[in-house]
Amino acid sequence: MSRLISCFFLVVFWLPTAVTAQQVQLLTESYPPFNHVVDGKLTGVGADVMKAIIKELGDQPEIRVLPWKRAYNRVQEEANVGLFSTTRVAPREKLFQWVGPLFKVQDYLFAHRDFRFSISSLEDARAMRSILVQNGGGSHTLLKELGFQNLIPYTQTDRCLNMILLGRAELLYLSDIKAYYQMQQDDISPRDVKPTYKIRESELYLVFSLKTAPELVARWQQAYEAIKDRGDWQRIVGRYLPPGGIWQIEGGE
Repeated sequence: MSRLISCFFLVVFWLPTAVTAQQVQLLTESYPPFNHVVDGKLTGVGADVMKAIIKELGDQPEIRVLPWKRAYNRVQEEANVGLFSTTRVAPREKLFQWVGPLFKVQDYLFAHRDFRFSISSLEDARAMRSILVQNGGGSHTLLKELGFQNLIPYTQTDRCLNMILLGRAELLYLSDIKAYYQMQQDDISPRDVKPTYKIRESELYLVFSLKTAPELVARWQQAYEAIKDRGDWQRIVGRYLPPGGIWQIEGGE
């Protein structure tokens, strides 16, 4: 399975539940710990929330793991295709129908421990030499819309913290959940990198194209609300949160 992912980056999952009359195909990317494949199984905070929603619906959607840009383009063009986990930012608002939020993250600008500049606003960040952002991701979309000219897009999402440690850029736009996961995976101490500025709280969603029937989208939203009311959502998300107090800094726009 791992060879299949590395060669084609395409994995198809069928979840063993009853088939709905209007079949939906779901797309996601490999971006741990939001959604990724471990031992042939899709996991992560977004994937686990989606599994709970699907179980509530009693459906059997096909799930494909694709490169982000390919999945993002498809969900804008096709009916009955959903994409998770998608950050909700203003430039995307009118492009999709939104289900969720599946989970929330705190977005920071991280730097090497020896970084000596003070970042107290986005204007300070704009004056820095370079900021790493995921290519085509929510961070890239947001800062590009704000007119940032110092962005360095990256595609290897499992190497972004190491790029800061190696001095490839001054700042890295990253969420708390992703940063904490990557530190654990790469044995990086919280003392080696530091958050310099909290940009905002971001919400990540399942999105459908505007070509998808609103009634279908509403059905998925109702299933989401059901797992949240029952407490399933809180238990799933709680497993992925960093320890309380690991990053406590001021900031935000």
